[in-house]
Amino acid sequence: MHKATRSGGYLNASQLGRGKTAMTVQYILETGAEVVLLIVPLGTRIGWERHLKMMGWEHPIHRIESKNDHFDLLADGKPGAYIVGREYFTLSGTSAKNREVRYNWRKVADKIDVAVFDEVHQLQNRKSKAFEHIRTFHPKMKIGLSGTPSGNKFQGFWAVCKWLWPDEIPNSYWNWAPVWAKVVYDPYTYQRVEDERDPGAFVKSLPGYGRLEANLTTELHNNELLVELSPKQRRLYDQMERSAVAWLEENPLVAELPITQRIRLRQITLGVPTIVEDDVVDFSPNCKSSKLDALQEFIKDNPDEPLLILLDSAKFAKITATRLGKDARAWTGDSPHQDREQMLKDFGHEFKYLVATIPAIAEGVDGLQHVCNHVVWLSRSENSILNEQAAGRLHRTGQTKPVHSIDILAADTYDEGVLSKTLQQALERNASAAKELEVVT
Repeated sequence: MHKATRSGGYLNASQLGRGKTAMTVQYILETGAEVVLLIVPLGTRIGWERHLKMMGWEHPIHRIESKNDHFDLLADGKPGAYIVGREYFTLSGTSAKNREVRYNWRKVADKIDVAVFDEVHQLQNRKSKAFEHIRTFHPKMKIGLSGTPSGNKFQGFWAVCKWLWPDEIPNSYWNWAPVWAKVVYDPYTYQRVEDERDPGAFVKSLPGYGRLEANLTTELHNNELLVELSPKQRRLYDQMERSAVAWLEENPLVAELPITQRIRLRQITLGVPTIVEDDVVDFSPNCKSSKLDALQEFIKDNPDEPLLILLDSAKFAKITATRLGKDARAWTGDSPHQDREQMLKDFGHEFKYLVATIPAIAEGVDGLQHVCNHVVWLSRSENSILNEQAAGRLHRTGQTKPVHSIDILAADTYDEGVLSKTLQQALERNASAAKELEVVT
């Protein structure tokens, strides 16, 4: 990292649990940086504060939030660590009414010794508001942290690296891509970037790049528990599945579903819904649920085990926590930061079951591995990166026990990654018939 200082950027792509936060704080301390900006997911702020204090940071620590004056201290170049939520940093400069705020971020860039963007893969979409805002923000030293910096797609590297090294990375994405990756014809977008030509060659060319692989000695055991949907739930699921697919008379035509419809299919396996409209699935507090029945049976069989319970519906997370009673808490996107901090302190002591939405818990939450080694999935996210990060809350450095991951799946549903067997067979049959017809004609 010290060798990379001259380039103005460093990308730490170490895997989960390999100490990216600690390495970054150590670098800040060793370089004598006095004004530091930390752009982080909201749930990680307490972790950054703890690391700074524990490792010997001597200056104040401020949180920059809406309607406070800490930004003025940063603008004046006052020594300190300034922690800003990633969402606020991005949104503060993307609407017309906030253009002045965007200008101010640019203006204070030269006052900042080191800027850190935690979970930097959030910039990988070159058309996103996050990248649009940050690409003109260039402090003296920039550090990006993420175990999956390109978002698991090689083309995601361009935007991340364009921010870190604006002078080394070509201004045109389409000038950069053919140098490192295979670019193929696409009938819809004209051309498409596929995999890297020489895997690993691009990151080796970067001025500052490091990656420590996970070195976990604890075992990970994956298990599945299949449940049957209730008759009403099955009927509603089948109706939704059928409406999600294009039909010609009695023949289904489309097998690839839009992401919103896949999410709805997964959500309806959680419990009997009360409302299904406008891409929203809602549940009543006392809805019947085969998955909750299975979860409660699992708890009866393992009464002394603290559990991390994961799913992709905030509404159902709260219902689940309520149904489990005083031993459970819900951790969702709208949980206040103070409540999250308290839950981290109390988990395993004051309560045993942490019911969390996958996006809310996936990034930067540390310490759960010291309390728990069982994770139960009521549903998965459509975002594989978030699933991987959420799983890493337990299977990471510091875990001393084998980790048990249990997926509670609804049989013959999109839980298993495909449409129901009957519909899938019909789609395959029709696809085969269409191919035969094409060969004949």
